[in-house]
Amino acid sequence: NLEWHLNEEIQELFLETLTQAVSLVTVEFGLSREFKPVCDSLWTIIGEVGANLDLHHHSPSHLSGVYYVRIPDDTNSILEFVDPRIQTQVTPWPLDAESYLGGKQGAKRTGLCLGNITMQVTPLPGEFVFFPSWLQHRVLPNQSNAEDPRRVVLSFNITFERT
Repeated sequence: NLEWHLNEEIQELFLETLTQAVSLVTVEFGLSREFKPVCDSLWTIIGEVGANLDLHHHSPSHLSGVYYVRIPDDTNSILEFVDPRIQTQVTPWPLDAESYLGGKQGAKRTGLCLGNITMQVTPLPGEFVFFPSWLQHRVLPNQSNAEDPRRVVLSFNITFERT
């Protein structure tokens, strides 16, 4: 049922969960406690077959993310990150992809060098993916053949305000 996002109780529960997840992320990223996270935008994307998102970023927010509500069983929902910093495009370094990513499951690095980094993440339903808002990213096309091929996500942007 895709109408769940209209239910106020579910919205409140999601925002509570998001707040807890953002708190964990801020600790992991080492962000100052002088700033409090504020969700400045939240939206739903329902991707039918062929749906994709071109390369973009979410500046001027600080932190962005996606919560995966539904992913068709017969396909992957690939979120691809591209490091836009010019410095990443010089002096390539050969790396082992698995050790570079810390052995994280579901993450795959494309290319064989430290320069011009592209990373793909294949999330599962019920997972959050967080990233800096300046990081360019795109969503690869939904190639599902399932009876219900819709990919459903909640995307959001977080800004940190001084307390």
